[in-house]
Amino acid sequence: MTTKPGEQYAVRKKAYLLIKKLFDENGIDFAYPTIRVIEGGDAHAAAAAHEVLTAGPNSEPA
Repeated sequence: MTTKPGEQYAVRKKAYLLIKKLFDENGIDFAYPTIRVIEGGDAHAAAAAHEVLTAGPNSEPA
């Protein structure tokens, strides 16, 4: 969308609030980085998976 100079921040804030409201009303969640821990699993495998998921693209292997 196009706004008048200097008004883009107010328009963007209002647009984001409306989008968030519509998402909430329709049961749509935003994606957030999460780690799921399942009881009874292999703790070493879970720790390894955590390292893989949290490593950045330029990180060096351990």
